[in-house]
Amino acid sequence: MLRAAAFIEPCLPSPADKPPSVAFDLLELDGLDMRREPIETRKATLASLLRKGKPGVRLNEHIAHPNGAAVFHHACKLGAEGIVSKRLGSRYRSWLKFKNPEAPAVRREAEEDWGR
Repeated sequence: MLRAAAFIEPCLPSPADKPPSVAFDLLELDGLDMRREPIETRKATLASLLRKGKPGVRLNEHIAHPNGAAVFHHACKLGAEGIVSKRLGSRYRSWLKFKNPEAPAVRREAEEDWGR
């Protein structure tokens, strides 16, 4: 049984008018907990599984860049909700998420929090 964390990213409509699912990490594979494996191992295994799988789920490729602020700024200009950063060699829990305050989903989330 393949379990992969997935999210839906905005993109052009697919033939079925549904956005594709985008897998970005592999947490478990056939009962084996993959969270202790380095991110490179998890992503390589996930990529291999997705190449053999059905269409409709694609791998979220990573960007290796020395300037995270520049990547975040570019993602915001593209209208992305934000970025997730993981250190090479890291286990599952060591990641950082940076949200674009101008993204519609982030603004809705903030408005809902403020309304409480």
